[in-house]
Amino acid sequence: MKRHPSLADLSRDHHHALVLARKSLQAADGSDQEVNDAWETVCSDFAIDLQPHFDVEERLLLPALSKNTVNSAS
Repeated sequence: MKRHPSLADLSRDHHHALVLARKSLQAADGSDQEVNDAWETVCSDFAIDLQPHFDVEERLLLPALSKNTVNSAS
């Protein structure tokens, strides 16, 4: 599905989050060290990549969607 160019970065972030989740699930069956390494990666990636993503969604995307939903319901 083609995405609007302004949503490309957010779309890539979603893919990154899915990859991170898959790696975390795989690590869960591993050694304590593998679990700890995965946890450190999740914490680091969340702070660097995912938290800014959520900030953009909350600041820009959700208000626009909410406004559109309210207008569509009328």
